[in-house]
Amino acid sequence: SGGRALTQLRKSGCKTVVVDPRLTPDAAKADVWLPIRPGTDVALALSWIRYILDNKLYDEEFVMKWTNLPYLINEETKLTYRADELGLGSHDDYVVWDAKTNKPAAMPYPWDDKLEPVLDGEFEVKGKKSRTAYRALWEACEEYTLEKAAEICWLDADRIEAAINTYAEGAPAAGISLGVPTDQYVAASDGPMAIAILDILMGNINRPGSWVQKRPSGPAGVAQPWDNNGFNELVPTLCVPAEQQAAKLGYIEHKGLEHWHASHIPTILEAVRTGKPYRPKIWVDFSGNKPIMMGNAAGFIQDMRDNIELAVHCFMYPTASSVELADILLPTSEWLENSYIAYRMNTLVVRQPCTHLFESVDNHMIYGWLAKALADRGHKNCQLTFQDPFPDPNFGGYWKTLDEFQAWLADQADRKVLHKGLSWKELCEQAPIEFMPMDEWQNNYEQFAVIDEETGKPKGFNTSSKKCEPYAEGFTVMGRTGGRFGADHNGNVQPAASADYEPLPHYEEPAESPLTDTEYPYVLTSGRVPMFHHGTLRNVPWLREIYPVPQCWMNPQTAAEVGVQEGDWVKIESRRGETHGKVLVTEGIAPGVVAQERFWNPELLNSEDPSQAWKAMNVNVLTKNDPPYNNVYGSYTLRGFTVKISKSEKPAGVWEEPEEFTPWLPEYSEYTGGGYAAYDAGEANYA
Repeated sequence: SGGRALTQLRKSGCKTVVVDPRLTPDAAKADVWLPIRPGTDVALALSWIRYILDNKLYDEEFVMKWTNLPYLINEETKLTYRADELGLGSHDDYVVWDAKTNKPAAMPYPWDDKLEPVLDGEFEVKGKKSRTAYRALWEACEEYTLEKAAEICWLDADRIEAAINTYAEGAPAAGISLGVPTDQYVAASDGPMAIAILDILMGNINRPGSWVQKRPSGPAGVAQPWDNNGFNELVPTLCVPAEQQAAKLGYIEHKGLEHWHASHIPTILEAVRTGKPYRPKIWVDFSGNKPIMMGNAAGFIQDMRDNIELAVHCFMYPTASSVELADILLPTSEWLENSYIAYRMNTLVVRQPCTHLFESVDNHMIYGWLAKALADRGHKNCQLTFQDPFPDPNFGGYWKTLDEFQAWLADQADRKVLHKGLSWKELCEQAPIEFMPMDEWQNNYEQFAVIDEETGKPKGFNTSSKKCEPYAEGFTVMGRTGGRFGADHNGNVQPAASADYEPLPHYEEPAESPLTDTEYPYVLTSGRVPMFHHGTLRNVPWLREIYPVPQCWMNPQTAAEVGVQEGDWVKIESRRGETHGKVLVTEGIAPGVVAQERFWNPELLNSEDPSQAWKAMNVNVLTKNDPPYNNVYGSYTLRGFTVKISKSEKPAGVWEEPEEFTPWLPEYSEYTGGGYAAYDAGEANYA
């Protein structure tokens, strides 16, 4: 995946590879561009792994001494053997096949020079077959030759090989930046696993120039506002009870969701529809425009509208979410009107609110006022969040006033960085501030090899083995228990998922495949454009003048098959619905693939059918939110599904010409109707 820094990388002499269905600005600057068929990234990554193993391009010393690939696997448990399982030593030691003695041996951390571990092999251990993790990895990618990957991904085998060698030649000063697309396939865990394996094989880990680093993202122990929910697992007195954690819809099956303290969206919708295992009744939404963001948008709207008893939308202006679903609107301020601290590149930065317009408040105030209202009505956990003093100063409770919130932000930054007792105003005056010496932050290489003073051994990595684990048994353990160390974040052992999370990536052809689907023969992918942010800002006249309607990218061959030309309008249909786009004919996309970004048309909210605002040009009318799901994270299919395309007319009422956006231009006003007075009103009336 290309990134915004690609131009700068080119200037510094770096070579780049971009894997993207479209010839984006990043892809146009790359040494190698691979216009992959959407949904097949894992097949491509497995071919890279096989090629690197086949040609022994990997960093052999790093692989042997800093990964779990030499360890033997217990084929019954799918986990690597611990020495005590075989009567060879401590539970802390793992097991290798020693070439000197031709038998299994305990390998203490970090290494024993007396042993000669076999990297690639299959052996008999106590009458049972056992492979090295390396052999298991080889078998997982064995079928994915360059030719096989080229066939699956609609690529040229020679170009794949050129891309691999470009990457390999840069190691260990290299790396792979994984973008959003693989998060939006069923392969949401397999893609990152495969990419991590590649960087580990090449030793692109915590070395100068490598992508994977261990630089601290911020001072240790400083909380961010979104952590401050009063139920965070790091606050010992306010841990989420095990039964409450297990009751999160879809969590037991998709335990990777715990990283975001999240539930599984399709499981929520199923519960909303059926009432099983319980029916959510109230929806409080702090995002901008759900119909533009959710898979199978029409199904989502229908489920919510039919079954949710109270919907509250908190946003800075009305959107399709407000019109279609909301019983109550709570206006929040724009992000530039909010107070915030962040840590970027060894720097503490402070967002100081610009002029605050209209009757709106920072959404953190809404959290706090809701919590206080519930506390006053006897809610025990909410009452705990208003303890004074709060049991953990790293977090703190909810805030009743804007001054409290800003004081908490200042305290977080000051206690860990400055130690001067600064107020919010003083912090704003002194920022930006480096939180550690730049040389110390920047030259933070090979931290895994630094000796721990307490143990006298290298610090290693934050895994069970203290090694990099390309054989990712932590996934398997998490699926069975709730966490990669045998319990969830709160120390509770959760019930196992219905099927194991496999420790190695695998490729599956997308559920809707152009290889078998004759009715819907084209593959659709999506993305974003720089003028907008996710599902918002289509109501800004200047931005819409730049990009008034979504472009439907298609190759000249595809355009000829459909019977359209540049600038024509098309109807795009999937098995979930239909929407529209305006054709852009370009060779910067493979034949058989079409691409169109999410969009909505606020001008249609005033039409006879306000729902057309999110239906007319929204690819999420087409996307899937039904099975199959990624087993770890529950991700569903937002890209790489099949569609059919036909020529159509421009949807009625859509604005496209610059003068049409005149009604949205701002008008002068001496009084905006609120500003900071809104905080005083809210604080006085939160209950």
